[in-house]
Amino acid sequence: MIQLWNQIKHGNHGRPHLFSYLAITTVLMAKCVFLMSLRSL
Repeated sequence: MIQLWNQIKHGNHGRPHLFSYLAITTVLMAKCVFLMSLRSL
């Protein structure tokens, strides 16, 4: 996951364009693994 997260750099300032799906998936997996609410992450 971390390698995919840092793999593509778009070179511009601002939000990354490609990682919204990866970010959501990562947060939901962390939520399930650590049995935490999204607010506490």
